[in-house]
Amino acid sequence: MLVTSAASSASDWVSLSRITCLVCDDWGGEVEDATTKNAVVMIATIDQDRVGASLQYTRLARLAGRKNQLTIGGNLDSSRTNFTGESQPADFTADRGTASSEPFELETAVKSRQELYSLYVQDILSLTDLWHVTLAASANGARVRIEDTTGAQPALNGEHSFSRINPAAGVAYTPRPGDSWYANYSEGMRAPTPMELTCADPAA
Repeated sequence: MLVTSAASSASDWVSLSRITCLVCDDWGGEVEDATTKNAVVMIATIDQDRVGASLQYTRLARLAGRKNQLTIGGNLDSSRTNFTGESQPADFTADRGTASSEPFELETAVKSRQELYSLYVQDILSLTDLWHVTLAASANGARVRIEDTTGAQPALNGEHSFSRINPAAGVAYTPRPGDSWYANYSEGMRAPTPMELTCADPAA
């Protein structure tokens, strides 16, 4: 018996956040100099779209006279993100809002692209009617590209690649219909996000 399946997905979203911070001196005290703005308004905009696809093939056939299920598949996800951060010196108002006559200044503008892929194979063999063994392995990889679009922070630029082969094994015991025991061991990986990669560079 042969079974194949395929799927794809796509999403697009924009996030806008506004944060007001109290300006403090090096000791954490509020700055009281009248010539100094006592607040900073920061606006961060994130525009992201993502698309993904997966394909899986399953074969149900006996192996050495035993029930056996072989599964082979793969996944691919790609995302694009544009991030901008702006700030504006301001003063707190009596109602804890802010007021400022100064324009917002662009602090950071970065675009990134992240590609994640996975190829996997899994085999489930029924040694007896009671014992079933699972063996699996997956090859996972990621590529992350980051670009500073302002030209003022070149330390943010970079292309990073990560890959790993992750094994897995399990055994299931079904002493009677309706009861099952299962134990397994598996390994995995997670690639750093673009934000983690930029923050990991002391010069960024």
